[in-house]
Amino acid sequence: CNREFVSAFIKLTIIPLLLLHNLQVELLEWTGSFIWEMLVYMLSLNKRD
Repeated sequence: CNREFVSAFIKLTIIPLLLLHNLQVELLEWTGSFIWEMLVYMLSLNKRD
């Protein structure tokens, strides 16, 4: 097993994983804010009654 192959393999696996992790964080923040806005909206609807 030569070192170049190992480093290339690590780059090929770790970089997409990091990108996926960043995407997951953004998705979590987006869904979290979306759910929060929906909750606020529902609460405002309930208060109007």
